[in-house]
Amino acid sequence: MNYCLDKNKLEVFFKFIENNATDPIEDEDLNAVIEGAGSWDFKVTLINYFFTSFLQRRINSGDYTGDEINLYYRLTETGNYDYQEFNRDFIEYLFSYSRSKMTMNLEEILIHVQQDFSDNNYASTFRY
Repeated sequence: MNYCLDKNKLEVFFKFIENNATDPIEDEDLNAVIEGAGSWDFKVTLINYFFTSFLQRRINSGDYTGDEINLYYRLTETGNYDYQEFNRDFIEYLFSYSRSKMTMNLEEILIHVQQDFSDNNYASTFRY
């Protein structure tokens, strides 16, 4: 199973990880995702675009410590996490994806497309 975190869940998740997983998370779905990431058959994808937005908010508020990037990229050592860095394969998939019936905002579209990309679902693409 594949799951992709949105901006808000990524921020809550990152604060949880930053605090050494001591403060409980009220979001039950996010707790299930964190527990699932410890399993080989459950992958959590983190979109770097959302992480950069989170970092920018931290920098603007003066809360940036400089440790965030290292902590973010060490997540693969603690669970089945993957990073969507908008590589060539994803960009090709994104451009071939049929968005004609979508009425979502950019964040929702990226999450939806990432889910299909992770699941190798090509039913909504033009070329594949």
